[in-house]
Amino acid sequence: LLDSIMTLLTDGALGYDRDAELAKRGRIDEEWLQELLAHPYYELKPPKTTGRELFSRVMAGELIAEGHQRGNDDSSILATITTLTAQSIADAYSRFAPSRVEEVILGGGGRHNPMMADLLNGLLHPAQVLTHEDIGMDSDNKEALVFAVLAYETWHARPGTLPALTGADHPVVLGQITPGANYIKLSKQTWSTV
Repeated sequence: LLDSIMTLLTDGALGYDRDAELAKRGRIDEEWLQELLAHPYYELKPPKTTGRELFSRVMAGELIAEGHQRGNDDSSILATITTLTAQSIADAYSRFAPSRVEEVILGGGGRHNPMMADLLNGLLHPAQVLTHEDIGMDSDNKEALVFAVLAYETWHARPGTLPALTGADHPVVLGQITPGANYIKLSKQTWSTV
């Protein structure tokens, strides 16, 4: 959402707010922030996911128009939406985590946003806010790594779900193995190393 807002504000010249330079110059519209936090998505219980299908470029345009109508300049719109993002994350941990959160790992563009990191550090204290790089992963390849782990678990017939987190009735092995010409040979090699 932040990147879409920045793209629209700059007519496509900038795809994101580098180091939150604009957002850090703005003021947070607290009243608007509270209205935005009332969005029904934030009330949904996990498991849930979303992306650009809900928090879309259209929504970004609507937020820009609403922010300007409320008297906010571009920097204040970015500051408020950055705070919305951080606050919604902190609220979700507070509402839905089964126990106190000790670590939060930032990925995606948020890991490059110092305002986001600072807000999350404050809102989630005493939890430690880290990036994938802090734990030896490359944030730009996190999806590939996750799919590799899920494939490994499937190959070894181990469940890839945790009912407490996913809402599943019971643990389930995820995915499907489609045998190829070398399936038996590969299977023997893999299982002999376990």
